[in-house]
Amino acid sequence: MKILDDLYRIIDDRRSAVLIGLDLSAAFDTIEHNILIDRLESVFRVKGAALQWIRTYLREREQYVAAGGERSEKTQCTYGVPQGSVLGPFLFSIYVSPVAELITSHGVQFHQYADDTQLYIAVKTDSDIRKLEACTIAVKDWFTRNGMLLNPDKSEVLLVARKANAEKFACGLSVCVAGSDIVLSMQLKSLGVTLDQNLSFDKHVGNIVKSSNFNIRALRHIRPVLNRSVANTMACSIISTRLDYCNSLLYGTSVNNINRLQRIQNTLARVVSGTKKRDHITPVLRDLHWLPVPQRIAYKIALITAKVLSTGQPQYIQSLIMEYKPSRELRSEGQRLLAKPKGLASVLASRSFTPCMYSTLFQS
Repeated sequence: MKILDDLYRIIDDRRSAVLIGLDLSAAFDTIEHNILIDRLESVFRVKGAALQWIRTYLREREQYVAAGGERSEKTQCTYGVPQGSVLGPFLFSIYVSPVAELITSHGVQFHQYADDTQLYIAVKTDSDIRKLEACTIAVKDWFTRNGMLLNPDKSEVLLVARKANAEKFACGLSVCVAGSDIVLSMQLKSLGVTLDQNLSFDKHVGNIVKSSNFNIRALRHIRPVLNRSVANTMACSIISTRLDYCNSLLYGTSVNNINRLQRIQNTLARVVSGTKKRDHITPVLRDLHWLPVPQRIAYKIALITAKVLSTGQPQYIQSLIMEYKPSRELRSEGQRLLAKPKGLASVLASRSFTPCMYSTLFQS
């Protein structure tokens, strides 16, 4: 959401953006324990019993391979953090935290989620691209010094721009990512969301429809042996979660995309309820307590806004929310009203988080 908000604003300013998705090899398995413990102590001020707990959590671990009834000898795990837990990604984020200051020093915007790192910058001339390329070299050197391997060849580069600007930049353009020339992609996948050059989300919606149809066919096959409660649970956990994942990003997307997702939900509701194809779907959705797709998107945006206002986290989303400050003392001052966003001219920019949040809450 933060990345898209920045990209929408760049395009609204009549500029283009280059987005790079970096690829790390076995990121969680290459963490050096001594560096991590030193960083916890010197940077994050973790001391005493808390530091000792983490030290014993990381060290003195052993692993072995078992196959066919046979088992190898145990080997000490001198690198890496245990995966499959909340603490693993958290410790990894602490380990790579200094790279944020390095990226910022090059004037490049970024976003990190565990081992997933995206770099992006507004471009008007080739000098902006050179700045981004220099940043990737510095990031690679930092990862190398800290025992990690960046795969430049597997990195993806996406140009996000209006059609006219895309034709200007994309003609034979390649970006040198840490010494490797990477040709611009037509799409880039970030945390399960497929971004395209125009931010239309057509490809992302197509992927949701394809995977959902596959699971709906499987559910339809076993539906006769399931009662309605179990079928509803399976539908919500396997298919509805796909419709809800990052659906706040779909605010303002084309009517065609919304209709494609709505047809998936309608088909799923008919499978769960046993309703015929030509029966009206609204009573079925109401009986299942399922919000239609547009309302689910609005609900997600409202939910995120409420959480940010109540907790102040994450800070990068909180910075996008502007609370209304009256010029004089009013009775509504303590109601935490939101200010109407200003300065966004294009239709595409109206899909950024601040305008869509305001519109969603105002309409509701």
